[in-house]
Amino acid sequence: MSSTPKEPSDTAAAQGSQAAPAPQPAPAPMDDKGLNLTVAAFVVFIVTWVGARSAGAAESSADLTGPDLGLLQVVLILVAGAAAVAVGRSLKSISRGVFIVITVVYFTLAALTSIFTDEFTSLDIESRFFAILRLVLYIADVVYPLVIAQVLAVTVSRVVTPPGDSDDAVAGLAARTARRGKTAAIVLFAAVAVVIVAWILRLPITTAPLLMNFGEILFAIAAAIGSVAAVYALRAVAVARSLPAPAPAVGPDPHRRRPRLAHVLTFLAIAGGLWFCLQYTLVAVEFGAALDLAYPSGPAGMLLFTIGSFVLAIVTVDAVASRRSKPGRRPA
Repeated sequence: MSSTPKEPSDTAAAQGSQAAPAPQPAPAPMDDKGLNLTVAAFVVFIVTWVGARSAGAAESSADLTGPDLGLLQVVLILVAGAAAVAVGRSLKSISRGVFIVITVVYFTLAALTSIFTDEFTSLDIESRFFAILRLVLYIADVVYPLVIAQVLAVTVSRVVTPPGDSDDAVAGLAARTARRGKTAAIVLFAAVAVVIVAWILRLPITTAPLLMNFGEILFAIAAAIGSVAAVYALRAVAVARSLPAPAPAVGPDPHRRRPRLAHVLTFLAIAGGLWFCLQYTLVAVEFGAALDLAYPSGPAGMLLFTIGSFVLAIVTVDAVASRRSKPGRRPA
């Protein structure tokens, strides 16, 4: 009993139908241009997000109510939402869709709260719906920085494969990465130093704190700059770990693991920095009462930002100083 041999085209078609396409990593690798655009969107997000929340606090003040301030808050909310979407544009389609939905819900909630804040200023006449709306917005203010921090940590840590196997190309990329990594580490060290010194000078060591009126401004600026520097630090670590190992090692690292420790530290530094920046910006402009109690995420953000930034700076310097892991040592 003979069997008819299959044509090569039939065999190839059968193999093609059985073989499922390999899933792509999420998100796709990001080049330097994409990194710069993402960081620019992140900077716009920080400025407009904190500005919108500060304008909302100003609008609740009896002396600064008015349609112009309310309109400014709505505009800042819209710009912050657009910038946030731009931050997550490199995510894979499903993850990007989820992130966009979360962003739209959060900023819609913020816009609704800003629109109706003038009509319900008394606790006696405030409806239960808007009271719940403000409570949900407060919770969202705590949760959303975690989302942004995770999106940045994931996208930035995905790097493009080094161009070719040329020693000169690898050496040039390594040199640029080392410069950028060391610069980011210096900025992180400086931000941590500013926070620690400003905190010490705010303590009532003698009769009165030395920086009682300006400490919050320094806190907010250091947190914002440090959060941006954390993005570049993680990028430097990721690129350094992706480069081929120098001699006497042969060939590139076959694992090319994502920098897990730097990823976690960047997440902590950015999330804590956003909490920290928002809290002390509100305190600096002197709107609202008892903000230290109303926003406990501020002190928590200060702690996370300080520890995360300091350790991330150390990890970054170590990563860019030596591209080859020691035997038995796991990449950070």
